[in-house]
Amino acid sequence: MEKTQIDFLWKNHFLKSLALSKLVYPLSILKTPPEEFIILVQDKFDRFLWEGKRSKMTLANVVQPLEKGGLNYPCIKSFILSQKTAWIKRLLDEENNAKWKLFCLNKIKRKYGFPNCSIFFNCNYKYNHASSIFGSSFLDDLCKSWSQINYKEIPRMTADEIGKQIIWLNSSICSKNIPIVSRSLAAKGLIYVKDIFNEYGVLKSCVELSVEFRESNFLEILRTIKSVPKPWLNEMRGINIQVGIIDNFVSIPKSKSIYKSLIQRKYDYNFNLLNEYWIRKVNVAGIDWKLIFKLISKISIINKIKDFSFRFINRIIYSDLKLYFCKHRQSTLFSFCSKDIGDFIHNYWNCPVVQTFIATTMGWYNGAMHTDLKLDIGIYFLGSYSTNRRLDIFTEFFYWVMKWFIHCCRHGSKIPTLHHFKVVLKIIHEDEKAFALKKDKLDQHNRKWLIPVRQLGILD
Repeated sequence: MEKTQIDFLWKNHFLKSLALSKLVYPLSILKTPPEEFIILVQDKFDRFLWEGKRSKMTLANVVQPLEKGGLNYPCIKSFILSQKTAWIKRLLDEENNAKWKLFCLNKIKRKYGFPNCSIFFNCNYKYNHASSIFGSSFLDDLCKSWSQINYKEIPRMTADEIGKQIIWLNSSICSKNIPIVSRSLAAKGLIYVKDIFNEYGVLKSCVELSVEFRESNFLEILRTIKSVPKPWLNEMRGINIQVGIIDNFVSIPKSKSIYKSLIQRKYDYNFNLLNEYWIRKVNVAGIDWKLIFKLISKISIINKIKDFSFRFINRIIYSDLKLYFCKHRQSTLFSFCSKDIGDFIHNYWNCPVVQTFIATTMGWYNGAMHTDLKLDIGIYFLGSYSTNRRLDIFTEFFYWVMKWFIHCCRHGSKIPTLHHFKVVLKIIHEDEKAFALKKDKLDQHNRKWLIPVRQLGILD
């Protein structure tokens, strides 16, 4: 009954604990590696996950968390960016009095004049503009990484949003395609677009700005006004401007939260192929994949059932027909019945041997649990969240264990029987209980197993 290959979830755990953990420190302190290195490391990870074979799923799918249909698999590029931003959080942490911070903060203030370094990390600059901010240095590396996370290109903004835009180091406010910056004006308080308007929404003249900010360089003020996009100036005209300090600084979250936000922003699970396959095979429309994957992530606290569910839904399990095409079998016939072609649906549903096992098992379950569940192919394959019917967590779990048991019998060349299934169910119960005790999740375990254990006689 034991599987000869390592589960995807265990492979993912190995990569994170034994490989990725070794890269955390060097990737956070050294300069961001070139794109070729990132691609090479990601390829090494992919080859381990897929055993050196062609990827069965796209990176956009596997990097999603379990409840969204993925494996929570590491994306190296996003991981490196999230590790770099941990230094920005340390820089802005007022309770951190490390001496290295003094050098970085003084360099920012001396070059750009910002009264508060939080303003610097709220500037909206693109990646290709970040390289000109500090040249080749540690801060330059931070700026490049932060620009890929913080930069927002908003095609249409309200007057209030425009007014809160920082003028300096803003990729939308450029002179000769370079973001403008004036150390003297920034140090004297000219920070936001709203600062060049009066309270009635009238653009201030160069003379007014010169007097207000004690700046004698008219050309510097004129360049600042001319660099602001005309649509922004038109949007701001005639709007009552609220005078006061703007407190809209972006709080720097932890690197783990940044990594999750990068995955959500860059990647999205593509359900089109799943929909196309399963609707054709089980004739069920309106499948809510998010609910199905959320259920799969909760059906069991041990990995072997969750890993099988993941493989099954994403069709990573080879049918006997597929094994024949890969030259691992000598016949296209299913090993249980040796009568029909062993495609995916036949292996787990249409085969007479499988149907006999399902009927016998469901008869035992309905009798012991005092239910009258009618099993159809849609609920059997995808769970109750593929239809309007809703089942309890143990029944959903029971269906997945049935499919996993059939899968193990296929690999062990054994005919699935109810007696053998009861033995396996007892072993799974013992494994889950041991894991629940270890992880202090006994209450969760009892909510799922207490009634079924008594009624099904699993401990007999």
